[in-house]
Amino acid sequence: MQTLSIFQSGKDGLQPAAREQGPEMAALVRLKAMQELEQKSILKSMEENAKRHKEQGNMAMEKGQYRHAVKEYNSALEHARDMMDFLEVDKEPQMNGYMLRALATGMPLPKRGPAALNPFRAVVLASRSLAFLRLDAYDRAIEDAELACRIEPKYVKA
Repeated sequence: MQTLSIFQSGKDGLQPAAREQGPEMAALVRLKAMQELEQKSILKSMEENAKRHKEQGNMAMEKGQYRHAVKEYNSALEHARDMMDFLEVDKEPQMNGYMLRALATGMPLPKRGPAALNPFRAVVLASRSLAFLRLDAYDRAIEDAELACRIEPKYVKA
């Protein structure tokens, strides 16, 4: 996810732009706010789609439609992967002063991305594992269960 930072050069060096600094800065600050709102909207849509597919997979499981459940769980995992790509979770963060000081003192850096993504992925993988188990696809069921355990070790259902 790209961010937009707007600074103005002043007597104290670069300062974050504020509306009070004139109409041009106010327009740039509005542009930044619109960009952030658009990114939040895109992310919210991805999250809703992932949850919807997971719920549809759960309903298919209740009806005994295991192949359909696998397809829905696959879609939910694809949307979760899209969210991770959008948030650039796998991308190395740019180091700032706080991060450099934390590393120098041995403090762990905060994790990137939404905290709820890994538990969600683990639940969907465990559900898909059960669907594979019901379809007698034991090798794929084991793969999903093991991956769910690696992603979220405290998730006992996996």
